[in-house]
Amino acid sequence: MKRESVISLSLALILLVAFFGGTAFAAQSVIIANTPLPVRDVDNPASQPFQISGLTTIGPFDTSSTIELFTVPAGKRLVIEYATVYAGAGEGNKMVAFISTKLITTPDPNDSPFVAHSLLMTEQGTINDPVTFAASQPMRVYADPGTKVLGIVARTADAADGTSTLSATITISGYFINLP
Repeated sequence: MKRESVISLSLALILLVAFFGGTAFAAQSVIIANTPLPVRDVDNPASQPFQISGLTTIGPFDTSSTIELFTVPAGKRLVIEYATVYAGAGEGNKMVAFISTKLITTPDPNDSPFVAHSLLMTEQGTINDPVTFAASQPMRVYADPGTKVLGIVARTADAADGTSTLSATITISGYFINLP
């Protein structure tokens, strides 16, 4: 039993020396200076805020409407962080809404597709006669320089019976990033 204890203790000592390299540890001082450091998010420079709103109308015999909200300036990328839609329509309408953007992913910018990002429209009930729909949604959507940002609203085909017009306000907010 004594021999097993000596072997165990010797093995533990060998492992400690091998692990720590036989160096002795001494207490070391750590000095902390009370110098404030600036903090900023270098990956998300939201120093160029952006927001815009547009109004579109779907005629009594139409099922959809597209509005050009904005063209992204040269040298910038638009990051859309939030979108809202507010619409009033006649009885029997059901609605969908989209924000459509384009990233240049091909050598010819005209070959890069628009991508529609769906907004969840919810019926709010009747307010001052029309049935009201609304969407309010956080998102992370990108649009490249020179491309258009589109707002699209649509309703069910059976509601385009010639009796009701639908109006919608689409608002987006976000920021620009400078591109090289």
